[in-house]
Amino acid sequence: LRALILVVSDARKDTSSTTGMVNSVKTSPLLAFRATDVVPARLEELKAAYLAKDFATFAKLTMQDSNQFHATCLDTYPPIFYMNDTSRAVVRLVHAYNDFHGTPVVAYTFDAGPNAVLYTTEEHMAPMLAAVMRCFPPVCPAESFVSSGKLLGAATGALSRDLAAAVDAEGPRVQPGGVRYVYATKAGGGPRRLGAADHLIDLQTGGPMPVPAGAGRLPSDVAIDANADAAGSGSATIPPSTPVGAPSVAPVAGPAKALVETGWLAAARYATVALAAAAMTAFATRR
Repeated sequence: LRALILVVSDARKDTSSTTGMVNSVKTSPLLAFRATDVVPARLEELKAAYLAKDFATFAKLTMQDSNQFHATCLDTYPPIFYMNDTSRAVVRLVHAYNDFHGTPVVAYTFDAGPNAVLYTTEEHMAPMLAAVMRCFPPVCPAESFVSSGKLLGAATGALSRDLAAAVDAEGPRVQPGGVRYVYATKAGGGPRRLGAADHLIDLQTGGPMPVPAGAGRLPSDVAIDANADAAGSGSATIPPSTPVGAPSVAPVAGPAKALVETGWLAAARYATVALAAAAMTAFATRR
């Protein structure tokens, strides 16, 4: 399982995720219905899809859940607009690409923001990147647009004449610079219990542990490998039981307990990318 992360904007959001969640809980009947009647069943469907290695079902559920999440944003009062015109253009491109193949081979998901995460398989990484570059021509040097030079090279000429025609006919209008840059990545090794040396907080005081000079990346980071060329498309570590960006720590007690995230299920009800991230790792580890 592979992913293309399309960075549409790195500007500060008009509505923060926390503020948006509070307002949605207060004012959106759709969010309450979604939490009780949609998400639990959809999670089970998603689990079944990745256990069966059924990418088409996984992709459809991922896109539907992303769409419904943003519907709850619109149902919030006042409404929240996380996606922008370029985000919606990416949605149109993905559907045009999938329609050409007759089945979902790429899935989009949007968190509380305009940037897209596209899930696909290795065989579609190069042509999908080529389709993205066709619809959103970079305004910077190509080697600065994509994190993997190897994938960038593979994307050259990867779009067949028929697929290019389908993208032109059914996809979005061309938007130069609409996508600022692309990270190419894949699933990492899954969750692991951290040793004492890896803890991010002091278990006695609840305060942060000192970071040794020259320390590397934190194990819970969604880390895009700087040596993406060597790995082909880079790698990401996304613990399947943890929301994207949440701390990955062993269970703790005392003052530190309050600092530990409450789990990914609650986050998944609002930030749907957590659903896809969980399935991404589980799907990959069962291949």
